[in-house]
Amino acid sequence: MTSPSFPLRVDVYFDFMCPWSYLARARFHKALRKTKTSATINWIPFPLYEGNLNHVVEKKSIYGNETLEDVYAELYALGKEEGLIIRHPRYESSSLRALAGYLFAHEKNKGEKYLDLLFELTFEHAQDISSRLLLSHVATKLGLPVNEFMAHIDDEHVHARIRERAALARVHGLTG
Repeated sequence: MTSPSFPLRVDVYFDFMCPWSYLARARFHKALRKTKTSATINWIPFPLYEGNLNHVVEKKSIYGNETLEDVYAELYALGKEEGLIIRHPRYESSSLRALAGYLFAHEKNKGEKYLDLLFELTFEHAQDISSRLLLSHVATKLGLPVNEFMAHIDDEHVHARIRERAALARVHGLTG
C-alpha cells in the first residue's frame, strides 16, 4: 500500500478515561507505520464525564456500568494484541484537569509524550489522573514549568473551553 499523495490530517477526540481512546491511539499509530503514511493528528479533548466539579466520577454514572467487568476483560485481550495493558482503572477519575494539562503540554511541544504517559498511568498503573499531585509529577517528568502547568489545569476558562468544544462536537453527532 502506498502513502496518499496529499497531507493527511486527522482530528481525534479523546478522553484519558476512555480505554477505547487508548486502544485506538495504538492501532492508529500502528496503521500509519505499516502503511508508511505520515499524518498530522489533532488530539481534541472530549471529557466523557462533564460537570464533575469535585473531579470524581461515580461508577454508576458510566454508561454501561453494569457490564464494565466484562468489557474490561475484552479490552485487556485487545490491548495485549497491541502491546498495551488495559486494566479497569482503580479510580473513576474526572479527566478535566488531565485534559487541560494535555492542552498545556501540546502548546509546549510535549503533547505526544503527555498522551503516552497519561494513558499509561490511567490503564496500566490505575493512577488517579484527577490528582493534582500526580499531574505535577507528570509536568516535572516532562520538563514542563510546573507552576504554569498547575495554574493551567485549574483554570476554569480552560475547562470552559474544553466543555464548549465537546458541546460543539456533540451537536455534530459525537457521543463518545
